[in-house]
Parts: sequence; C-alpha cells; structure tokens
Amino acid sequence: MTISISPINTATDSFTKLYTTVNQVINAVATATLTLNSNNTGNLSIIGTLSANSIVVGNTSSNIIILNPTVSQINAGTYYLNANGSWSSLSSSLSNNIITTTGTTTQVIDSFSMNTVHATEYLVNVNDNNANNHYTSKILISHDTVTAYITEWAQMTTNSTMGVFSASSNATSAILNFNPISTNTTVSFAKIKI
Repeated sequence: MTISISPINTATDSFTKLYTTVNQVINAVATATLTLNSNNTGNLSIIGTLSANSIVVGNTSSNIIILNPTVSQINAGTYYLNANGSWSSLSSSLSNNIITTTGTTTQVIDSFSMNTVHATEYLVNVNDNNANNHYTSKILISHDTVTAYITEWAQMTTNSTMGVFSASSNATSAILNFNPISTNTTVSFAKIKI
C-alpha cells in the first residue's frame, strides 16, 4: 500500500492543509510503510514518538529490521540497540554486592557461569570490622571452561594485610574466593561481566 502525501507550502497553504497533512503522516506511520525513495534528498526525521511493531532500515542491497524489545528484555531493565537491530540488556553485565565474612576460612565472594561469561573484572574493597583497616584492589578472572584463572593489581591497604583472593571453579562456574585474616570482614565489590 502506498500513501501519497503532498508537501506543505508554508507561504501559501492554510492551517487546515497543515493539520490534514500532519494527520496523514501520523496515519501513514501507524498503518503503512514509510519509504524515502532514492530520488529524494535529505533525511527522514520524526520528532516525537514513533510506535511500530518493526522498523526496516535499508537500501536495495541490505536491510536491518528493528523489532520491539521482548517483554523479558523490558522487565530486565535498561537495554540498548545493537548495530544488527537486536536488543541487549545493560543491567546483566554490571552489578555489585556486599558480603560479610565470619571466621578465617575461605569464603565464596562471587561466582559466574562459564557457559555465558568469558571473564569478569572486579573492583573490591575489604573492611576489617574489628580494626581500622581497609583494602582495595582490582581483580580479573577468566577461564578456559574448566579452570578459572585470576590476576590482581592496584592493591592499596591502609594498615596491614587483610587476606588473600583466589579463583576456583566447579563444573559450571568460575568462583572468586577470599581467605580473610580477620574473623569479621566486609567485602564490597562491583563487577563487569564480559
């Protein structure tokens, strides 16, 4: 279906012509396909809200179809549009948490699926709740689908050593561990999954 809309001449056309043309454009956007032919020049722009089930952007050799995000993507929070027209969630790659440890045995601080995540970078802060001591560092954990590997850098401490971070893995997850020296610590972290 083709809807032909004549251009508006702002010097000679009436308000009624403007009103009618705007309503024709709104109807065309809502019910038909918008096409800017190759013999037209300039850009197609819409100021306001465009609602559609899908938008096709392309030319004679390639197209990108932009569909609405799914309900689960919308419910997951913030999402962005990829260059290929698919939607991805932002909230799934960034997160943070706080863990309070008790005792001096190895504590599991975090884990991630080796099936879906290739590496995770952590910014960690450890607070000794029994003394005035703080520790901060950056940690990177990667894996080869079997074994987790860890590197730690940018270490800063205000007093004395707080403990040791290590990585381990099980059949499905890479695990960030902390072996505290103090019997009462709080480990805060922010992570980026890649």
